[in-house]
Amino acid sequence: MTSFGALNTAQIVTRSLALNPHQAVQPEGLFVGPIAIGVFIGIVAPQGWPHRSPAATADATWEVHAARNERELVIS
Repeated sequence: MTSFGALNTAQIVTRSLALNPHQAVQPEGLFVGPIAIGVFIGIVAPQGWPHRSPAATADATWEVHAARNERELVIS
């Protein structure tokens, strides 16, 4: 279980590092934020693994970019 705790701590720090600049540059029309990917990306995934296709991942990323109303994206 220790490895999961370390991973979560790293994720928290990464998220914080991405969201803090977002607040500073948003008035200039810039958006900075993390994309958290919690699935296997591929057409076919190993048995029992949650997955999403590369096209669906790209579409979700583009939607957030184009709409400019979300600070972060979680793909799960």
